Amino acid sequence: MIEHNEPAPDLAAFRADYRTRIERGYDGRAHLRFLAGVGLLGLASHVPRLLGDGATVAVVLGSVLAGFVTFDLGIYAVHRLLGHRPTRLGGLFYRRHQLDHHRFFLEDAITIDAVRDLRVVLFPRRLLLALVVFSHLAAWAVTAWSGASGAGFGVGLLSGYLAYEVVHLVDHLPETHPATRLPFLRTMRALHARHHRPGAPVRNYDIIVPFVDRLLGTYAAPAPRD
Repeated sequence: MIEHNEPAPDLAAFRADYRTRIERGYDGRAHLRFLAGVGLLGLASHVPRLLGDGATVAVVLGSVLAGFVTFDLGIYAVHRLLGHRPTRLGGLFYRRHQLDHHRFFLEDAITIDAVRDLRVVLFPRRLLLALVVFSHLAAWAVTAWSGASGAGFGVGLLSGYLAYEVVHLVDHLPETHPATRLPFLRTMRALHARHHRPGAPVRNYDIIVPFVDRLLGTYAAPAPRD
């Protein structure tokens, strides 16, 4: 099944309406501080087990990579199968992603105008809290099943989540922000803009790196620059 982005609505009208629906007390900067603080604390919470499980550096690094790749594969699947298809299981995510995020941002209007617009870019804070807990459950399960560095796997999962938030944030920052000039992030930003092309088959589901898109045939090169 090939998903298509819905035709562009009246962008200015939709953005104005969406902004009226943002919680009155929402603070985009506080949201960013929460993600950074809880994200770093979540990573640090794995350190005692990381230092105490006796695994070699190579095993730890392999476990971190495995956790990172697992997150990337998982977020690709969720993005593609739930974010762009109306399902009973993913109804809320579909509404927030396809019906809000993809109407707020179009290929030629990909940037936020104000800090409060981060409400339509960043994941809800409770998701990070849930992932911190899940990373510890996954770490325990990996260690119990394989004896490998479960803490490394948990670190990889959390690192994947934080990488997602950072790259996706840069995708939607104004062109004047210094981060948008970094070569890798600039490439991912262009690929993500193509993902938001209205009326076109959806491509470039992978936000962190385009590995899974290339593997599964959903990669599309960004539009050439003038």
